[in-house]
Amino acid sequence: MVNRCSPYHVDINGKAEWFDQLLTVGQYNGLDMVFPRQRLCLQYEPGTMVAFSGQLIIHGAGDITGDQACLAWYMQRKVHSALGISECNFVMS
Repeated sequence: MVNRCSPYHVDINGKAEWFDQLLTVGQYNGLDMVFPRQRLCLQYEPGTMVAFSGQLIIHGAGDITGDQACLAWYMQRKVHSALGISECNFVMS
């Protein structure tokens, strides 16, 4: 995603146990990553990486002035299915 805001949302293609990883790069100021249910607002400065369950946690980021790109790493269920690989689950003790 480049030079766009990201309205509050959850990601539907993953699994609750899987963490998404987001890295923001560019030349900009004043961007926040917001997790509204947790009442958490992170300064999302260039070079910041966050990891969280995008399916469990509502998240979003606002508009900025400048150039910004968000590089996202995530897994989708259909990849495991297509490759015949079993999905991981939460570790139970």
